[in-house]
Amino acid sequence: MSIKLFGHRVLLKHEKLKNTSTILVPDVAGKNDLHRMGRVMFVGDGKVRNPVTKEFEVKPSLVNVGDLVMFQINDVMKWAQIYRHLNDDTIHMIQGELIARIHNDSSELDNFEILGDFLLVKPEVKKFSESILLPDTIRSADMIHYTLIQKGSTVDLPLTIGNEVICNHGRINPIFIPVKQPDGPPMQIEYGYVYKDFVHGTLEEASAPLQT
Repeated sequence: MSIKLFGHRVLLKHEKLKNTSTILVPDVAGKNDLHRMGRVMFVGDGKVRNPVTKEFEVKPSLVNVGDLVMFQINDVMKWAQIYRHLNDDTIHMIQGELIARIHNDSSELDNFEILGDFLLVKPEVKKFSESILLPDTIRSADMIHYTLIQKGSTVDLPLTIGNEVICNHGRINPIFIPVKQPDGPPMQIEYGYVYKDFVHGTLEEASAPLQT
């Protein structure tokens, strides 16, 4: 039995990663938030109404049937968006809520693709050559900056991979992704994903010295 979804939606079936290297997401948002992996079973027709012209337009799909994707679910979504299909509990959601696609069913960074309006950033401690860093202050917000690693295909901000971006610290969702090492097994490296509205700027080299 086939399902026809309307709009920019997907129907997902929960699925666990089969490989040994896994993505770790600290539970910083509370016990009601849960990150999951899901297999795309059906994709919507993409028809959305243009808010200006009021006409329907087809919005390109971010994913394809069979893709393994990462998303976040809470108790409200479980109650409101679960659909029983062929003896399986599935969840229907807007494609813009999908966080990432996992290629080859492997969670290593090379196979991790951030989706839609999300960005993947890497937190790093700022280096101050004349400062003494103490363990209890090294993670304070003013000591951390973020480097852009990936941006979703619908992010419309003028950003380039490798830029230092100015973000709302409270909106960075920490995530640990395995990264291949030259000698040895993959190592869990800390990154973060953030919605584009919480990226407020980027650091650029000054074209001329500041006037005093």
